[in-house]
Amino acid sequence: RQKKKRTSPNLPLVVSVFIFVIGSSLVAYGSFVYFEEQAGQVIDETLVDFRNPTPLLSDLATKNGYGGNELWTDIMKEGQQLMKERQESGNTSRLVAIEVGANTAEQAIAIAEYGLESHSVEPSPKAFATMIQQVESQPADIKDRIFMYNAAAGASGEGEVLFRNTGSTGAHILSDAQAENNNISVVKIKSITMQQIFDNKVKPDYNSLPHDDFNVVYAAKIDVQGFEPMVFKGMKEAIQNHKIDYILSEWWPAGINKMNNYSERCHEALQYLYMMADAGYTLYASHVVGHPHAGGYKHVKTKQFRKNLPFHDIKLYCLELYKVHDTLGSGTSAHGYWADVLAVSPNASLPRDPASDFGKAV
Repeated sequence: RQKKKRTSPNLPLVVSVFIFVIGSSLVAYGSFVYFEEQAGQVIDETLVDFRNPTPLLSDLATKNGYGGNELWTDIMKEGQQLMKERQESGNTSRLVAIEVGANTAEQAIAIAEYGLESHSVEPSPKAFATMIQQVESQPADIKDRIFMYNAAAGASGEGEVLFRNTGSTGAHILSDAQAENNNISVVKIKSITMQQIFDNKVKPDYNSLPHDDFNVVYAAKIDVQGFEPMVFKGMKEAIQNHKIDYILSEWWPAGINKMNNYSERCHEALQYLYMMADAGYTLYASHVVGHPHAGGYKHVKTKQFRKNLPFHDIKLYCLELYKVHDTLGSGTSAHGYWADVLAVSPNASLPRDPASDFGKAV
């Protein structure tokens, strides 16, 4: 996919549109302009041109175990620092962060503690009730910055969807066939789109105080157990208009097919990544992550396995996730293997003085 080259004199690493962050490494699909030494660490592994593979590599993290959770924390630190710098110049508005598929209020509370305004979307009535209890135990200034929606974010803002109401992290949207299983608790949940939230057409189910008008959303975190393509279809307009600076999502191709009854491997899993890349977002991805109960959980963490991943081609990388699942098995877990993907808007804001490893590198 041919892209116009984007460069910025303000960034230490200048790349074009399609970049993958590999857990502790950055691999880019596009033109690499230069790299330099940062904080005593030489940025020097592999960067790959998506159209014309080139052996140039760029290493991001300075420590092992840098994955999606650590990345999200760093994004919140940068948001806190950015608000501090803006307040010094008289801008007292708060940044907004959104979590889709929350399950607990842990992240919502953390977002508010960093000083940002927090919006969480959670379909499960059981989980939502627990989230309210968690938030109600917080100080008033934290509670006032947390807004929560008991709904399923998807491609349509009308009607209802069937939901597995376990209250756990494995709860998810169900097809009609899946809902016929008498051994699971099924409820009907209202369906909304993220665009409806951004347009203030949907009111929070928790906290009726006035909130930001969503001119720009600083960060969104999406983990909906394979329902990601539907969520992204419901926020296409926001992505095309660069309304969200940072989007962190779980990329689980096998789960996407399983949960939506798709037959062609990787097709739907790639479409929403292509949509963000086409809109000018830069994409980063983690190494393959295995569920602790998956057959190849330990194998995918080895250096030899990571060294041989086909990062030069995003579709081959997607198919590699299937290959691991087919050859090593998912064990007692249906989750198997996935990666975390971060999309960065071409207009994304960063503070003058970055507060984290992520901010300093990007």
